[in-house]
Amino acid sequence: MFRRDIHGLRGLAVLLVVLYHVFVGRVSGGVDVFLFVSAFFLTGTFLRRWERDQPSAPLAYWARTFKRLLPPAAVVIVGSLALVWALAGPQAVMTELPHAVASLAQVENWFLIGQSVDYYAAAQQRAPMLQHFWSLSIQAQVFLLLPLLFALVTVLTRRVPAHRRTRARFSSAALVLGALFAVSLVWSIVSTGRHQEVAYFDTAARLWEFCLGCLVAIALHHRGGRGLAVFAQRPVARAAASYGAVAALVSMGALVDVAGLFPGLIALWPLSAAAVVMLAGHNGLLASRPFQSLGSISYGLYLVHWPLLIVLLIQRDELRLPPLVGAAVVAVSLVLAWLLTRLVDTPFRRLRWAEQRPVRAAVVIAAVLAVGAGGVWGVHRGASGQIAEQEGLAYANNPGARALEPGFTPHPQRDPSAPELPGRDGAPKDWFGLKEKCEGRFAAPKGLSSCRMRSPAEPTRGDEKVIVYIGNSRMEQMAPSVDAIAEAKGWRAIALFEPGCGFGAEKDAWGGNAKRCSEYTELAEQYVAAVKPDAVVMITTDVPIRGDERPFPGAARLAEKMAADGVEVIALRDSPRLSTEPNACSEERSADCTSPLGQGLDRARPDADLVGADHIHPVDLTPVVCPDGECAPARGNVTVFTDHYHLTSTYAASAAPEVERQLKESGFRW
Repeated sequence: MFRRDIHGLRGLAVLLVVLYHVFVGRVSGGVDVFLFVSAFFLTGTFLRRWERDQPSAPLAYWARTFKRLLPPAAVVIVGSLALVWALAGPQAVMTELPHAVASLAQVENWFLIGQSVDYYAAAQQRAPMLQHFWSLSIQAQVFLLLPLLFALVTVLTRRVPAHRRTRARFSSAALVLGALFAVSLVWSIVSTGRHQEVAYFDTAARLWEFCLGCLVAIALHHRGGRGLAVFAQRPVARAAASYGAVAALVSMGALVDVAGLFPGLIALWPLSAAAVVMLAGHNGLLASRPFQSLGSISYGLYLVHWPLLIVLLIQRDELRLPPLVGAAVVAVSLVLAWLLTRLVDTPFRRLRWAEQRPVRAAVVIAAVLAVGAGGVWGVHRGASGQIAEQEGLAYANNPGARALEPGFTPHPQRDPSAPELPGRDGAPKDWFGLKEKCEGRFAAPKGLSSCRMRSPAEPTRGDEKVIVYIGNSRMEQMAPSVDAIAEAKGWRAIALFEPGCGFGAEKDAWGGNAKRCSEYTELAEQYVAAVKPDAVVMITTDVPIRGDERPFPGAARLAEKMAADGVEVIALRDSPRLSTEPNACSEERSADCTSPLGQGLDRARPDADLVGADHIHPVDLTPVVCPDGECAPARGNVTVFTDHYHLTSTYAASAAPEVERQLKESGFRW
């Protein structure tokens, strides 16, 4: 029996997801209900086969299901990559490519776990464009598992007498699903309490939601899909229960901020509400035409709304859209979902040739995956080529600190009208960062969750060289001057950055951050001792907000200890703090916006005794940041500062030749 209100419930669930994503930024419970309903429909397929005493045929189910699910997904994946490439450029699309591969392979949830993505933290920053495939990946994985379970029950009950076989199969399935429900729910509660950011994407922690949908389907199937008998003769009670459940579902996200609580016990709220709607037997609102239409395009709506939202946030450089723009996103998403359903979903679902044999459906699935993978590869190749072209142009048009080298001559293909990089608008966002999670022998303890690394581009032969960057945001922005060399030399790089915390051991250096920063320093020191890198890069002087440059408190002890252990220490001199915002000055007036170098940076380093020791190599960027004591907003057509006390990553990287020269003079060997 087809229940129109359950079809409408699926539409309501996805609508809640869209509205909460666009306007609220909270979890609505809609995704959980969508998964719950999908399990309900899956179970009905196998229960009907049991009633007809037919084989469970999991292969046929997989072929039919994935023939329908994969084509719209592949279109959205490739289309999203093309959209972000067109609107945000090749660098942006390169960051999305791993998510595209994981989404196409239906393992995006595990990829996000591997990347240590926190769903709730991602709400406070721009999340990956294909992150929403985490739930579809879990659904695909469970859709592979549950048919096997029903097939197993079919085999185990095949010797039961025919007149009792269907009931035996229903009962056996309920027992197995009930056990899985209990185990998964307990695991979900425990793992949510311990590592919620992992539990959110964990298939095992979500399995109970599917099992609950299966159990409700079994409970209702003997009544032909109608509601429980208790509601059949009580229309008032049925309406009160059903509409009350809808109200509970819709209001949950508004009444309770469940950040950090899903997918634990709190998920019973929306799922219980959905179960009551099903058990009550009828809901006129959900059976109405608008919700029927939403139900028909619900899959497409879920697919398209998130990429559209994220690309607009990227283009507008915002974390939340204005209400009118958000309303436009919802409207456009509805139109795109209808088109996707009409032009892709429905034709593949009704492809009769593929319906006749599972092997034909498998051919369609393989073809869709091949086309999708080809599209992803094509985007990768095109974006990589564009990046290489841009890098070549940047080398010619934007030399940065290289323009200060003795004997420098402009590139013969230089374009005098080329824009400054990263530009005044792009400078505040031009930050250095490594992308890979620290894993294996480089895994960091819990207190160093910011640890990121970069593996060598090519596998190394013999001992791998490792360099570690440790310190605050000022260290982070000077790191590219060294990292550009390390990457070219094939070294593995590890970054242990902590905002507001230099790498030192004296608590009085950080004021109100004393506890946090002293713990960070201790953990970073222990990490270096455990990893035994070849080199560590740290700042050993400090340019305070007020006063002249001084040795960074505690840095000397740490540097000397690491040097004594055989680690080569690259001791960076702190960068200037300017009295005015250089980029704002450049925007406001065309007059000279240079600032004089002060705070003692025009004198010898205050840590001269330290940097003269063995295995400690001084690096001073002052000659290229503020040559001749003048700090300009731009050098060599590259913006120097993100603000009045941080360098841009682009300019710092352009200083690599100067850093390499200084390291060579100090005896450092790559």
